[in-house]
Amino acid sequence: FREMKALGVNVIRIHLQYNRFMTDAVTPNQQALSRLKDEIEFANTYGLYLDITGLGAYIKEDQPAWYDAIDEQSRWATQAVFWKAVAGVAKNYNNVFAYNLMNEPVTPLRNTNDWLPGQPYGGYYFVQNLTRTPNHRSWQTVTSNWITTLKTAIREEDTRTPVTIGFIGIGVTAVFNEQLDYNSAHVYP
Repeated sequence: FREMKALGVNVIRIHLQYNRFMTDAVTPNQQALSRLKDEIEFANTYGLYLDITGLGAYIKEDQPAWYDAIDEQSRWATQAVFWKAVAGVAKNYNNVFAYNLMNEPVTPLRNTNDWLPGQPYGGYYFVQNLTRTPNHRSWQTVTSNWITTLKTAIREEDTRTPVTIGFIGIGVTAVFNEQLDYNSAHVYP
């Protein structure tokens, strides 16, 4: 953090891995939440803001078998528990810049067996499917319903910190202007 501050950084994006913050579908890991609180406080001592990106599933083998086996409704419900717990810890800190629901979520066009689509990049899965069963729903409908579920959970704890999603492309972010507090477009040269 000291090095980043010396470089002129003011917002740091941290990635929380789902499996480290949930012990089961309904029980947040209190030790991980305590460490998150410590990190928020430590960043604050350097005047740094945190963009808390959640629900990471970057290492496929680290995901609990039960998490991969559940259906869309159950997965969204446990993701809401995750975000409610994170917001409960972070809500009183002015240096939490935003809650970033997930890194670059996608909705498949057809049913799939996988929550983590495609091949890993450098050994990591940076994107996740929001559903495995789109059932002729548009990606906009699925994404909108998912945003509503998670943002509602966050707002039960924290009514002021902005909520966003890191999407690939500027056009995608504009679709959800009414639901998100700001647009976080990911553009890769």
